[in-house]
Amino acid sequence: MRFPRSSRPLSLIDSTGTTRSPASRSVPPTLDKHLLDYVRVLVKRRWTAVIALGITVAAAGVYLYAAVPVYEATAQILIEHENANTFSLKDSVEQDRDTTDYYHTQYTILQSRSLAKRAIDTLDAWNHPEFTDRAGSAGPEATGAVEGVMNGLSKLFASLRGKKSPKTDVAVKTPTGMSGLTETPAQLAVIDAFLSRLTISPVLTSRLVDVKFRATDPKFAASAANALSHAYIDQDLEVRLSASKETSDWLTQQLGEQKHRIDVSEAALQRYRESHNAVSLEDQEKSTDQKMTDLTGMVTKAKADRIARESLYNQVRAIQAGGASLDTLPQVLSNTYLQQLKGDLSRLQAQYSQLSLTLGDINPQMIALKASIDDAQAKLQRELAKQVDAMKNDFEAAQALETSLMNALTTQEHESTQLNRTGVDYAVLERDVTTNRQIFETLLARTRETSIAGELKASDVRIIDAAQPPPAPIWPRRTDTLFQATVFGALLGIGLAFFFEYMDDRLKTPDEVKAYLGLPFLGIVPIGNHKERDDRMFAEAFRQLRTNIIFTAEQRAHTLVITSTGPGEGKTVVSTNLAKGLAMTGRKVVIIDVDMRRPRVHEVFGVAREPGLSELLAGTVDVTQAIRQMPIPDLFVMPAGGPTETPTELLSSPQFAQLLQSLTEKFGWVVLDAPPVNVVADACIVANRSAAVLFVASAQQTKRSAALNALEQLDLAGATFLGAVLNKVPLRRDSFYYSSYYRPAYEKYYAKQTPAPSSQDTSSKKDASSKDEDGNAVVNG
Repeated sequence: MRFPRSSRPLSLIDSTGTTRSPASRSVPPTLDKHLLDYVRVLVKRRWTAVIALGITVAAAGVYLYAAVPVYEATAQILIEHENANTFSLKDSVEQDRDTTDYYHTQYTILQSRSLAKRAIDTLDAWNHPEFTDRAGSAGPEATGAVEGVMNGLSKLFASLRGKKSPKTDVAVKTPTGMSGLTETPAQLAVIDAFLSRLTISPVLTSRLVDVKFRATDPKFAASAANALSHAYIDQDLEVRLSASKETSDWLTQQLGEQKHRIDVSEAALQRYRESHNAVSLEDQEKSTDQKMTDLTGMVTKAKADRIARESLYNQVRAIQAGGASLDTLPQVLSNTYLQQLKGDLSRLQAQYSQLSLTLGDINPQMIALKASIDDAQAKLQRELAKQVDAMKNDFEAAQALETSLMNALTTQEHESTQLNRTGVDYAVLERDVTTNRQIFETLLARTRETSIAGELKASDVRIIDAAQPPPAPIWPRRTDTLFQATVFGALLGIGLAFFFEYMDDRLKTPDEVKAYLGLPFLGIVPIGNHKERDDRMFAEAFRQLRTNIIFTAEQRAHTLVITSTGPGEGKTVVSTNLAKGLAMTGRKVVIIDVDMRRPRVHEVFGVAREPGLSELLAGTVDVTQAIRQMPIPDLFVMPAGGPTETPTELLSSPQFAQLLQSLTEKFGWVVLDAPPVNVVADACIVANRSAAVLFVASAQQTKRSAALNALEQLDLAGATFLGAVLNKVPLRRDSFYYSSYYRPAYEKYYAKQTPAPSSQDTSSKKDASSKDEDGNAVVNG
C-alpha cells in the first residue's frame, strides 16, 4: 500500500553529510492462506472453541436431565380389503375403488377426531394429567441438540401460552356414532392433544397398520393405542351394520304398506261382488278373462320380479354407499366362477405368504406370484363389477318389462270394458288382490333374509398384536442428543474461532506485517518469562534482528529511529537491546531517548535522567555532560533530560539537527528511542531528520488500521523505512501458531552444545539486565 507523499521532498543526512530523498514503502504482497494457517487459528483460539463446546454440551445435558421421558406403545391391526367369510354382509367398500385409495381412507379414519373421542371416552381420560398438564406434554419431535435446547427453553414460557379458556360451550358437529352433546374448549384441547401423540404407520407391502401412541406414562400409552384400535373396529362394525339396518327398515315399512293394500283390495272386491253380482259374469267373459288372467299373471310376475330386483339393487346401492364388499350376497355366492376366482386368489395369497418366508421381494418367482395375485384380484373385481352391472340391468329390464306389460294390460282393459264394464272392474279388483298378496310374500321373504344377514356381526379389521407398555422411552435419546450437541458445539466453536479471527484487526504474524504494512520484516521478539530458556531465546531474537539490520542498512553511519503506533508496544525494549547488540559488533553506539514526555531509557540502563537531551538542546549543558558511557564497551546513553513543556519545538530546532549530524560523525550507530506516532508528532519530526525508521508492532495488540495510520503520518513526513519488528510474540503460549517462524527444536539443537554460564557470567548478566515498561527482560546480547 502506498501513501501520498509530501509535496516538499525532505532530505536525509548520511555519514558523509550529503542529502538524499527518502525511500517509499513497497506495495504489500498478497497474503496467501494455507491449510495449516487455519489449523493454527484453531490452536490459537482453542479456548474459544472449547468453551463454546462445553456450554453447548452442558446445555444439552441440563435439558436431558430436565426432560420428561416419552414412551411409545404400538398396536398392530390388520385391515382386509376382501373378507372370505361367506356369511358376512359387506357394507363399507365400493368395489370399483382403487385399493390404495381405500387404505388411505382407512388411515385417515384412524386419525379422525370422532375416533379419538371414542377412545378418550373408553379410557375416561378427559381429565388425565397426560392431556391437562401442558408442561408435561410429550414432544419427541425435537430430537436434535439445538432443537432440544430450544424446546427446553420454550417450557419456561408454557405458562404464558397455556391461558385458561372461557367457560362457554362451543357447539361442534358430532361425528357419526358420537353422542349429540357439545364439546367444550377443554375437550377440544384434549382431543387435539390425543391426536398429536398418535401416529399411524402402515407396514409397507402389507395390510398391517401400526397404531403408535406416545405418552409420559408407558401403561397409558399402551392403553390409548389399544383403545383406539378397539374403537376403530367397533366403528367399522357399526358402519357395516348400518347398511343392513337401513335395508331392513325399508323392507319393514314396505311390508306394512303392502299389507294395508291387500286389506283394501280384498274389501273392495268383496263390496263389488255384493253390489254387482259379479260371479255370474265369469262364464260370459271367459275368453276375455283368460286374456286378462294371462296378462295379469305376467304383470304380477314382472312386478314381483321388479320389486325383488329393485330391493336387491337398493341393497347393493346401500352397500356401495357404506363402502363394504358385495361378495356375501346370494347372487355372488351362487356364482361358481366368482367362487373359483376367490379360491384361486386365496391359494395364491397363501403361496405368496409361504414363499415370502424364504424368498425376497425381488425374487423372480415372488415377482411372478405377486403379478398373479394382482391379476386374480383384478379379475375378481371385474367379475364383481359385472355382477353389480347385471343386477342393475336386471332391475332396469324388469322395470321395462313391467311397464310394457302394464301398457298391454291397460289396452286389454279397454277392450274388456267394451264387452262388459262390470266384468272388467271385477277382474281388476281381483287382480289387485292377487298382486298385492304376491308382493307381500316377496317382501316378507326379503325381510327375513335381510334380518338373518344383519344378525351376523363380522368385521374386516382385527388386532394382530395388542400394545404392551414399552420398557424404555423413545425420547429423549440421550446418546444421540449428546452426540449432536457435541457436533454442534464443535462446529459453533470452530465458527466462533474463525469469526473472532476474522474480526481481529490486530497484527499477529510476520506475514501480516509484510502484507498489510508493506514493510520489510526484520525479526520477531518473543515475550520473556524471566526463565533461563526464555531469556536465551529472547537474546537470540535480538541477535537475529541485529544481523538483519546490519545487512539491510547501508555500510555507513546510521541514524536509526525506533518508534511504534501507540504506547505499550515495546519500542524501548527493542531500542535498548538493539543498541547493546550493535555495540557488541565493535562500533560505537549511542542511544538517545527522544521521548521527553515519558522517557524510559534512563530507567533501563540505571542512569540519571538529568542532564540529558532537553538540557543539551536548551544550551544549559554540553554533549559530554549529556552522554553517559555504559559498562558495555562502545555503548553510550543520552537520557531525555528533565521535563520540558516544549519537546516538539526542541526536536524541530536546528540544534537537534546539528546534534544528529555531529553524532553521526563520532558514532557508528545513533539509535533514537522516539515516542509513539499516533500519540504525538515528535516521532515524525525525528523520523524526518534521521536516516531510517525501524517500526515496532506488538503481536496481537497493534491494530492494522492504527499501524497504517502511523505509517501514513511517517510517510507524509518523508521517513525512510528500514523495516518492521514484531514484538511481544507469545512463542511459548501459541507455539504451534508461530511454528512456521520459530520452533523450540531450533534452540534445543544449539542449547545442547552451549556450556552453562558460570556464576560470574550470570551475575554480570543480571547486572546488565533490567525490565522495560511492559515487564519484558532487557538482557545483554
